[in-house]
Amino acid sequence: MGGSPEAVIGIDLGTSGCRAVAVDGSGAVLVEARRPLPRPLTPAEGWVEQDPELWWGAVRSLLVETAAGLSGVSAGAKIRALCVDGTSGTLLLADRNGRPLTAALLYNDRRA
Repeated sequence: MGGSPEAVIGIDLGTSGCRAVAVDGSGAVLVEARRPLPRPLTPAEGWVEQDPELWWGAVRSLLVETAAGLSGVSAGAKIRALCVDGTSGTLLLADRNGRPLTAALLYNDRRA
């Protein structure tokens, strides 16, 4: 197989932090990176919130670090896909352009 090596990047948005991993076609890990997040806010009894801008900052930082790491371990690697997962049951209201309108209500927020 000729050409540039290929990689897939996975990003996990969790309650306590964000993680990224780049793997090659055989599943070998090429680069891993992590960013912690501050503890979620609890402004009232039963409320559990997080600022979605913290997620965006962490993801941007992870992507920069992962891309730089890929350049170091597999020069010329082409990123073929990006996969993102997030904390289950988290609710974020956004406008039609995807901009957050509120804090994210985490899976254990009891307002609903």
